[in-house]
Amino acid sequence: MTDGITKSPTGIDGFDDLTLGGLPTGRPSLVCGSAGCGKTLFASTFLFNGAKIYDEPGVFVTFEERPVDIIANVDSTPSTRPHSAGCSPRRCGSGNPLKFTFASATASAASFSPALRSISAS
Repeated sequence: MTDGITKSPTGIDGFDDLTLGGLPTGRPSLVCGSAGCGKTLFASTFLFNGAKIYDEPGVFVTFEERPVDIIANVDSTPSTRPHSAGCSPRRCGSGNPLKFTFASATASAASFSPALRSISAS
């Protein structure tokens, strides 16, 4: 905890040191940048590490790329290859699921309910 803000470690080398512990716990974090700068890789690595290292479930909602393409992209990057550590796109760590879902930009929060229910049931 830093200055009263509880942090959630990302498991990303250097990032947790730079941010004095990770991302703020329980708060949304916006990752911005131009195409190709690593936003998707950062977010998916955070989710994989959360499941693999910290036994946390996660949901990745994409509005443009297909989930299968995101998973393939992360798997093709040697420094973040989760599968090599016994982690798969659907299950990681002690069995906590990772959910990847596609949604239109006009989707309502209700459309994410199945993914959220499935991780809260595990």
